[in-house]
Amino acid sequence: MSKDNDFVASLFKGQSDKIKQARKNANLTQTELADLYNQFLAEHNTKVKPVSYATISRWETGETSPKFETLRVLSAVLNVDEAYLIGVQKEPKSSRTTSIELIEGSANLKDLKYALTDVVADLYDTISLQSDEIEFLQHQIDSINHPEMDEDFD
Repeated sequence: MSKDNDFVASLFKGQSDKIKQARKNANLTQTELADLYNQFLAEHNTKVKPVSYATISRWETGETSPKFETLRVLSAVLNVDEAYLIGVQKEPKSSRTTSIELIEGSANLKDLKYALTDVVADLYDTISLQSDEIEFLQHQIDSINHPEMDEDFD
């Protein structure tokens, strides 16, 4: 198997593990998840196709992979971020999602103040992390384009 095929296979494996873990975290069987998924489709008048428990099983084993539109519905049904299901994010819910839930559940101004403080702190952390990632990626690009100038990156 080529390196590209290995990489793609590893992506599907990560995705299948995340789908299975999210289902188990929701204490659902494959049949129950399929039923909830199909109920969600009926209630939201979407053009995404219904699924069976066998389809869920194939996703979880990595035999097949859901389309992007299907992942969006699946993430809503399982109450997790899409980024988690595709393996990009380690936690089922990002701090952003949790903060939004806090804001929506705020009963008074004091609760809202605390929720907004969390959102601002999360935004600051995200900006800081992205700056570091951009700097690292720029170094990687420079190393590829100019290997003679490659230095260790701290």
